[in-house]
Amino acid sequence: MMDQRRVAFWLRPFILAWLSLALSGCVDEPVRELMPVTRVTGKVTQGGRPVRGGWIEFLPIDGTVGDLRSARMNEDGSFQADQVAVGLNVIRLVNTSIQPVAAATVFGRYDMTPIRRTIPARPTGPLVIELLEEAQHLQKSSRRHARPESRPPGESR
Repeated sequence: MMDQRRVAFWLRPFILAWLSLALSGCVDEPVRELMPVTRVTGKVTQGGRPVRGGWIEFLPIDGTVGDLRSARMNEDGSFQADQVAVGLNVIRLVNTSIQPVAAATVFGRYDMTPIRRTIPARPTGPLVIELLEEAQHLQKSSRRHARPESRPPGESR
């Protein structure tokens, strides 16, 4: 009986030390990096008319750290997306009222949509996206990247 008391006497400080460390939060936990995020509000239009219904999605690209975020599009084309990554994002529109269907396909695919925006940490106003302007930017970009026609040497236009 005496030996059990001695063991309990010596173990008590170790148990108390372990409990105090565990309860104080000094336990190894994975370190989580904070990703800078912000709220983005805005409006999407096509030819001045609101793009209704569906979703707008923000996907961080080119070194911007964050998660995919989406927000419901309202009947007036407005949206409010929370926790959007600060930095460059590609934006796509899903299940919206975009016409013609070919345009809906372009703006609905990450690999095709021309909509890219750098999201600041502190937005200065609503994000305005006009799809006809975005389509024009896409056409200009396509023309710049188009390869010139091949002609026989010495032949000019």
